[in-house]
Amino acid sequence: DLKKQLALTKRLMKCLNAVTLTSDQWHDKNDDAAKYLFGIKSSWAETKIFLQACFPDDIDVNEYGGKTVSAFEQLLVALMRAKAGFEEKTLGYIIGRDDTSVNRYISRWLPKLGRIGRFLHRLPTDFTHDFVTETVAKKNQ
Repeated sequence: DLKKQLALTKRLMKCLNAVTLTSDQWHDKNDDAAKYLFGIKSSWAETKIFLQACFPDDIDVNEYGGKTVSAFEQLLVALMRAKAGFEEKTLGYIIGRDDTSVNRYISRWLPKLGRIGRFLHRLPTDFTHDFVTETVAKKNQ
């Protein structure tokens, strides 16, 4: 519902910044933010696990908050552009970077996200969380 999305956007913009973007505590208090910002229909903890699994050689979900924008933070920016529809200028304000840098992050990550999306789309419909959990458990026995 549009009214609900507008209210959520206003709430997020009051406190969303480069620090809170990757903060477990902030996401605990704003449990619907990960779904809204990144488009992954799960919790922040599951979002991090999912992204680490999709990009094991490209990101470290525990690397953030330095002087430079980490690959993980860049990926989150690209997801916010693709899923929440934030403009590059807005994303720049959130993470404290100019639009050129934001554009570079988006250009780097959107093609990778597209490849992952096409791959996941091809999975059979019975490829559920329960199926994966059971399969991994059997493999580890």
